[in-house]
Amino acid sequence: MAARAVSIRQRGQAIGLAPATALVALAVYWLTIAPDLSWANAATDGGELITASVTLGIPHPPGYPTYVLLGKLFSFLPIGPVAFRYNLFSAICAAGAAALLAVAIVRFWGQRVRPLTAASSALAFAFLPLVWSQALIAEVYALNLLLLAAFLLAWSGGTRPFLAGACLGLALTAHLTSLLMLPAALLGSGHQRGRVAGGVVGR
Repeated sequence: MAARAVSIRQRGQAIGLAPATALVALAVYWLTIAPDLSWANAATDGGELITASVTLGIPHPPGYPTYVLLGKLFSFLPIGPVAFRYNLFSAICAAGAAALLAVAIVRFWGQRVRPLTAASSALAFAFLPLVWSQALIAEVYALNLLLLAAFLLAWSGGTRPFLAGACLGLALTAHLTSLLMLPAALLGSGHQRGRVAGGVVGR
């Protein structure tokens, strides 16, 4: 009974952990976000991605359909230039990735990790120079991180293999390097690897 009470309390802490982690990351990103179209941080594809998304066109292969469709929704925000809205899209995705990572750490390690430690670890990831740089510009990498973090969260629980596979499948539409996670996902899923694979291919 005591163990169950601890588990429920930790679950409640984990739920509060996600928005707190996201808000801290987003607040810092907001202070450093690019105000308009930028070629900083190797964002050479920004103009192409924004144009393709606004017009619902197709950018260079593999086409990044998830980025195009979600970015289109952000293009309707009544704030700043269109390019800034896509920069904000990246910032929100990266902050969301940090939030999901914090919860995944708590879920995977359980009582061995304090929620504050998990949040600190996730924020350390969010403020890595490479991650931070991609959270400030119009690029696909922040969305890819968000989808991979969602995959890790679903996979760490061990009870939602199809959902984990679906998240990984969506991550593939954001960047093909996500395919590198597939062997680990399948090897770590035991007898449920078929459901993970089914989620990836969408059936």
